[in-house]
Amino acid sequence: MADETVSYRAKSIFTSKTEIINAITAIVALLGSTQLQAMLGPGAFFYMTIGVSVLNMVLRLLTVRPVAFIAPGDSKPVPVAKLPA
Repeated sequence: MADETVSYRAKSIFTSKTEIINAITAIVALLGSTQLQAMLGPGAFFYMTIGVSVLNMVLRLLTVRPVAFIAPGDSKPVPVAKLPA
């Protein structure tokens, strides 16, 4: 029987564009109190949410490498299950 996993080189979670966008989104959500809403307007969060969602989907389509909690610039082999053909 063939090997059921493939080894990919994971990159640091601290250099992953998708994870950086998600962290920025979390920070904006935390800061998204009434002060930020008053400054940007009530409809701004709707458009920001749509924009972040679309950006996250695009980044996921462009990304094939897994991420790991390792130092920036390092990589480590990670076994990934093969997709059914």
